[in-house]
Amino acid sequence: RRCRSTTHSEIQFDLCCNMADWAEDDNPFAAPPADSSPFNDPAVAQSQGSATMPEYDPFSGAGGTSSAPAQAPAPAPVVASDAPDWATPAEAKPAPGKNMSTADEQKRAKNYEEAEKGTAVRKDPGHRPANWPPFPQKCVWPFKPCFHHDFRGELPAYGYAVTKHGYYYWCAYFFVLFWNMICSCVAMGTYSNADTGLGLSFAYLFFFGPLAYLCWFQSLYKAIMKDGASNLTWGWFFFSYLFQLIFVSLMALGYPGLGGVGVWTASVVVQHNSGVGIVLWTCALCWIFLAIYQAYHMKWALSVFKSSGGSFEGAQKEAQQMAVAGAVAGAVAK
Repeated sequence: RRCRSTTHSEIQFDLCCNMADWAEDDNPFAAPPADSSPFNDPAVAQSQGSATMPEYDPFSGAGGTSSAPAQAPAPAPVVASDAPDWATPAEAKPAPGKNMSTADEQKRAKNYEEAEKGTAVRKDPGHRPANWPPFPQKCVWPFKPCFHHDFRGELPAYGYAVTKHGYYYWCAYFFVLFWNMICSCVAMGTYSNADTGLGLSFAYLFFFGPLAYLCWFQSLYKAIMKDGASNLTWGWFFFSYLFQLIFVSLMALGYPGLGGVGVWTASVVVQHNSGVGIVLWTCALCWIFLAIYQAYHMKWALSVFKSSGGSFEGAQKEAQQMAVAGAVAGAVAK
């Protein structure tokens, strides 16, 4: 037991001596002094001072030590390359029909339009592009072609002449309607008792002129056209053509109030004003000429109809068949 106590006393003595030898700065639990940072080393401070970059100040004026950030270089201009058509985007291609800057682009647009027309023809073998009235393509509606005419290409030899003369007759008929309207205005302005029916003369020009083309001329053209219509189309032509012959005959007579300047009206006006009467007689003679030529042309068309194997009995049968087919279709729809 004595030896153990001696040993403990020695250990305690040694510890006390060591702790007495420690300085205050050797305490590991004490706060480090302010100048103990490794960055306060003079060598480190000197190196940092030499490598310090000037600080950029956006609010400072020109001059000074601040420097602006470097700008990115401008992109190089794109140089157009001769790329093929298939490599050009659709939105980059010029639309057809617009103004082009070069002759090559105009030619390309023209080829594109022709290709579109060819595609339409291939999709519909019976496609017949409108070419009459012969208005330019730049015109807008209603000044656009509405019908297709190809007398040499679509009409057989036996029906070419009668159809062509029918077209010339329609042109003369339209002109006489216009001249009849002018003469009606002249007659009413010089002789107030001349009851010419001025309003009816305007209606005849703007309604009967286009209706004549649609009703009888188009029927004649389709009836004679190669692989054309049936006897029923011929029947419709003769019916509408006969109605016009009656109308032209009435206009040639010129009864008061019918809207036509004919023989009657011209005879009344010439007694009061010889100059105006002579002008009205020109219109009356035009109506007489139209009536005579239309009777001749109808007889010519009838001979062509019979020589081509047509008959009114066949037209009547076709009309009955169409009526029966329409009745059956209506019954099924109900």
